[in-house]
Amino acid sequence: MSHKVGLALLIFTVALTAGELTQYIAFSPADLAITQSDGYTIVQYGRNPNYDDIPGHPSLPMVPLYVVIPPHATVTSFEIVAMDEEVLPGRHLIMPVQPSIPFLPGVSAPFHSPDPEIYEMDRIWPERAVDYRFTGTKGGYRIGVFRLFPVRYLPREGKLFFCKALTIRIEYQDHAVVPLRQTRNQIRFHASDLATMVNNPQDLTAFAPPLRITGHRGSRFLPPGTYEHVILTPTVYKDTFQILADWRTKQGIPSRVFCIESTSVYPGKDVAEKMRNFLQDADTTWGLIFAFIARVDSHTNLPNRQYRRCWGQYSISLYWDSLPCDLYYSDLFRGNPPNPSIHYDWNGNKNHRYGEVADTIDYFSDIYVGMVVLDNANQASRFLRKLLTQESDPDTLFFAKALLVNGVSFSDSFLNKIYNVLPRPPWVADKMYYSGAGNERPSATKFRDSVNAGYGYSAIIGHGTETSMSIGTTYGLSYVGQQTNYDRLNTIIAVCCNPGAFHRASQCLAESMSVAKGGFINVMMNSRYGWVRVAEHYNELFFYKFLPENGNQCSAYVYVGQAFARVKDHLIYRYPKPGQSESNAWKYESFEKNLFGDPANMLPNWSPVLTMDVDHPTQITTGQQSFTVTVSDNTYAPVEDALVCVMKEGEVYDYGLTNSSGQITFQINPQTPGTMYVTVTERNHLRYEGTVTVTGPGASEERRERPTVFALGHGRPNPFALTTAIPFQLPKPVVVTLTIYDIDGREVRRLVDGIKEAGFYTVNWDGKDGRGKPVPSGVYFYRLETDGYTATRRIVRIR
Repeated sequence: MSHKVGLALLIFTVALTAGELTQYIAFSPADLAITQSDGYTIVQYGRNPNYDDIPGHPSLPMVPLYVVIPPHATVTSFEIVAMDEEVLPGRHLIMPVQPSIPFLPGVSAPFHSPDPEIYEMDRIWPERAVDYRFTGTKGGYRIGVFRLFPVRYLPREGKLFFCKALTIRIEYQDHAVVPLRQTRNQIRFHASDLATMVNNPQDLTAFAPPLRITGHRGSRFLPPGTYEHVILTPTVYKDTFQILADWRTKQGIPSRVFCIESTSVYPGKDVAEKMRNFLQDADTTWGLIFAFIARVDSHTNLPNRQYRRCWGQYSISLYWDSLPCDLYYSDLFRGNPPNPSIHYDWNGNKNHRYGEVADTIDYFSDIYVGMVVLDNANQASRFLRKLLTQESDPDTLFFAKALLVNGVSFSDSFLNKIYNVLPRPPWVADKMYYSGAGNERPSATKFRDSVNAGYGYSAIIGHGTETSMSIGTTYGLSYVGQQTNYDRLNTIIAVCCNPGAFHRASQCLAESMSVAKGGFINVMMNSRYGWVRVAEHYNELFFYKFLPENGNQCSAYVYVGQAFARVKDHLIYRYPKPGQSESNAWKYESFEKNLFGDPANMLPNWSPVLTMDVDHPTQITTGQQSFTVTVSDNTYAPVEDALVCVMKEGEVYDYGLTNSSGQITFQINPQTPGTMYVTVTERNHLRYEGTVTVTGPGASEERRERPTVFALGHGRPNPFALTTAIPFQLPKPVVVTLTIYDIDGREVRRLVDGIKEAGFYTVNWDGKDGRGKPVPSGVYFYRLETDGYTATRRIVRIR
């Protein structure tokens, strides 16, 4: 009797905790391409790379399907409910899969003939149009990973079957894993990544991970706090990178410097594992989103090296190696069963070969990671100076420009795909192809000069070494030192073998690029082999992940670490299943390709980069109050999702995104007189930094008439028809000019020109020029200049 009751209760419990989702997927015939080559049929679907697991098998289109499920669930089964499949005309001998080869000069592989075991089959291959891979965890979201085959093959008859639509019922088991709690911002970032990746984005809110509130409770090793950006650095560079932490914090990405030496309190067999355990702790204690690792340039194999070498293997081509791999620090969580003794450390089988397929890693990026490798303090300072220039005072006209460079005679098509999705205008691209099929043939000199002239982005295909890349001629370390584009820095991604091998060279190419005075701000390169017909897709996808969609400027935030992680996440369906005995070139490429740069550097995707018009009070009193910031663009349209931060040291710190009206209101409570800072950042706009003078509630007129900083306020009304009032403030007696200019930079009228005492001022402009003649309708600028301070704002005259 007791056994029957127990069984009944068990069945009842499972029924309560099981769930299902039905997914519909349509395939457009317009995306299907069928061509012929050497007697074989080549079938492609959209931009998706074909199936390539086993050489000799049919190379057919393979499409990813990612499905979000509840945060404590795991997919248990699926069923194809309906499939609309049609026979394509003709008889076909499908091109067989060929083995991948590395981008090494002279390396080739003999043609792999069709596998007779498959090509003589009298049943459809693959048998099922859907292949379930595994369930993984991305920032607390649980993701079911599937492969779809929109085209299948009946080999003996040479028939192709095209699936126009597919309906799948997916079943999952609830409470199969312990859900990972995340902060609101962590959830927002990961939901943004998944919105264009999963097939059911409408479920992202319902299936979001449970909420974590930071700032109230610390961990065993960390104090309470909210830090979304962490800089892991040797102690010797702590003061230098504190400048970056302050910069990010003021921006609205609270940041903290943490010394690598301080990770020694964490468990782990070596420094690399202790660093990873710290990042896991920071994720769950502080709400971590970005990790920037500054490493000492070291080539030792001893336990104190500050990076992890992970296992890359592609035995079909007889290549294997352990690769410096920052995905080790990005993929922090897998979704463990409800067993606290299980720890996700990338060494599941405990043989100290990290990242093997047998270690059952799930590959998803839980945080965004970048690095810089340093020899000395001068390099740290140069890197920091470049980054701050890029984010505060760049040339505004160069971002929407791309260099597409191919130094080999094949693979032009991958760069052409990038070219074809560039919104033109404003984007322009120079195609330098060794084949002669571009605008010009490449050379190291042409590339150097083009980067100096100002191109925001580069995608490179070619051979490489630890210190060079071959692009017609050899671009090496000496060319890096000749880059003089100090305010027009380039973001580069390349397929080349070895230029990111900081563990093998005293200074590899990527390392040199990232710390040179000019040239490059974000560098994504391989620490070992780039793989033909694999690495090119990483270049291609990187552009897809940050470009505007449908020609729109796309105000959504995309930071370089985020775009880079999106590429690797997108390709997870191509990696081996966790627990398989074999690796492949896609996993190898993902492990070895690292970002040299701060992952929180935002990627503009439009030119020109614009100035924001930011409106807020310039003077407030102490005490509890509402504080509203309004952000608009150069057409005075509201800017939605601008990141606004208000900060007064030790008293006020809050940040958030503007609404559809371009506004955000903070509840603040400054306690003492002083200065509050207002910082606004938004993609495709220059950073805004403003100040607010905070006075005491009982301050005298004399006190209020002595501001502490220079400031130029917003003219009101704006736009104006008759008269507008322009406020400014001076903290001391100075010579000051306040001048009106037209949109072409010509002086229209000087409103103030002389010595002014310290105080608050308002000057009225009646819309007339210096001769007393009314100016026409249009955009004008007013500029305050005095004692090393210059500020300019925009105003519109309407008549």
